[in-house]
Amino acid sequence: MPKGYLHTIGVLCGVITSYFITIVSTLADSVLYCFICECYQKQMIDENPLRKIYTPTLLRELILEMYEEYNTRM
Repeated sequence: MPKGYLHTIGVLCGVITSYFITIVSTLADSVLYCFICECYQKQMIDENPLRKIYTPTLLRELILEMYEEYNTRM
């Protein structure tokens, strides 16, 4: 009898986990998409003060630092 409960709980945990992973993945994709859009806007628009920045500052600095490090190796 307890094995039935364990199986049900395992399936329920799997379903909840899959929804959580999907949400985290979508959120990460959205943040990186905002970063790419901001980089593209900087190339097209000359420092518009009304332009909003949606990417978190820490993430933006990290990605730019990795990009510069990658370019110096080449």
